[in-house]
Amino acid sequence: MNIATVTLTGQRCLRHRETVHRPGPVAGSVEVEPYLGSICGSDKPIFLRGPEGGRPENGRPMHELLCRFVGEDGEPIPDRRCIAVPRNADGMRQRFHVPRENTWRIRSSAAELPDARALHVQPLSTVMAAMDRLGDIAGADVLILGLGSIGQMFAHFALAAGAAGVTGIDPVRTSRLPGLRQVSRLADVDRSFDVCVEAVGHRSFALNEALSVCRDWGKVLLFGIPPREPHEIDLYDFMQRRLTLTSSIHPDWSRWLPTAEEYLMSPAGRDLDLTTHHFTIDQAQLAYETAVDDPAALKVFIDFGPWMSPTGR
Repeated sequence: MNIATVTLTGQRCLRHRETVHRPGPVAGSVEVEPYLGSICGSDKPIFLRGPEGGRPENGRPMHELLCRFVGEDGEPIPDRRCIAVPRNADGMRQRFHVPRENTWRIRSSAAELPDARALHVQPLSTVMAAMDRLGDIAGADVLILGLGSIGQMFAHFALAAGAAGVTGIDPVRTSRLPGLRQVSRLADVDRSFDVCVEAVGHRSFALNEALSVCRDWGKVLLFGIPPREPHEIDLYDFMQRRLTLTSSIHPDWSRWLPTAEEYLMSPAGRDLDLTTHHFTIDQAQLAYETAVDDPAALKVFIDFGPWMSPTGR
């Protein structure tokens, strides 16, 4: 059978096309039909640079997806919402197979956890896993570099964890979080910090900036995915100040996806919503342009409604 897909064909260029889909069982995987997606910060550099080697890449770049499981009869199961994380960030397809361990069936009803908030489960799970690596930060003075949606999630958890203070640096975005002190430049920071979170990544390398304002015996978390080219850090200074550097990526989904859903259902998580824009899959090109060009964009959603099977709507 043929399915619709959005294909990355060049720098900043997406095209709609049909491709062959092979339904049926694939060892260790399940078949899903996505119906709502969100553009992640790690999708942006893929969109900007285009397909590697110049060959079109079907379904890329998207990996934050709310889906329905497809039953043995080939039809989506309406009441079986799930988070599905495709391995190659190629989820802009009408249907696809995904490893079973990369899925989580949403336990809450749509009335309890609406789709727009349920889609926060995947990015939130990555932040929660990273915060776990930092350990107890109660009473710590925390700095967040980058206040995109991920940076604001880190700030939210730092405040909830009892940090003595949380400062965010971002030259263009404005935080939605009460209790967060925001500055636009590193030069505006007037002190050092116990914990520094690098949540920028991609087009700039902010790790050295995080290290430079971390106080002796402090912790630095590298979360923003750095550019691929090598970068230097001053290891002598790092050692003399007895800093701890940690990173986090690709968490144990079986642990952190359900943990994130549970948090969103708790009183502390019910007000966490960073959605700013909503498009349909037919507007994928405009959605990605907005995500990379509009400073106000945080979570940009894409509705797959025009592609969905009648039973999945």
